[in-house]
Amino acid sequence: MMLARSIHGRMLALSVATTLVALPVAGFSIGHVLERFVTRGVDERLADRLQLLGAVVRADGSVDRALLARPGVEEAFGRGAKWTIDAPGGAFGSEMLPIAVPAPPRPHPARGGEGIPFDTQLGDGTPVHGLIQIRESSAGPVRLGVAVPRAEIEQPLRGAMLPLLATLAIVALVLAVATLVQLRLGLRPLRTLRDRVAAVRAGAAGRCPRISPRNCVRWRSS
Repeated sequence: MMLARSIHGRMLALSVATTLVALPVAGFSIGHVLERFVTRGVDERLADRLQLLGAVVRADGSVDRALLARPGVEEAFGRGAKWTIDAPGGAFGSEMLPIAVPAPPRPHPARGGEGIPFDTQLGDGTPVHGLIQIRESSAGPVRLGVAVPRAEIEQPLRGAMLPLLATLAIVALVLAVATLVQLRLGLRPLRTLRDRVAAVRAGAAGRCPRISPRNCVRWRSS
């Protein structure tokens, strides 16, 4: 009788399909949360650098280049960081970031002041992530931008995702073994009934008055 085998196959297929759907969804969701967490930390550091950059802009929109040139100021932005000051008197910086201000600008709750996050590419194709801030001055708006290579987000994210994927793979293996054990134990009465019915059909046992393995009484033919 194929009933037990059919139920076993269907339940096993359903379990495998559920696992194949649930684990990738869980991995994607956890990865998204991790990316937001890492990006949040980077944005907080960028907000501090944005405040430092804003300290060299005077109320009239001019830039205190002497303050910007002081020892240690450039290093405070960090290695690989890019910055731009776009003031009414001109634009300059370590890198002219090709960024555009969203319309309308949306504040970003980064520590140290409001900022607008952006992702773009430098002239050499390097992807960067940064914050832009618009400040008002008597001569007009001043745009401040700081950015770091996108790798500062992607590298720690990859470092966290690799153990996560390995853990999910182990979970999938454990679930597969547990499913096989449950199916084997759970369908054991049904397999016993299948064997008894097969014995009745073959004439090796008396008929079963009820659908229960306990009521199958074996007999010997004279």
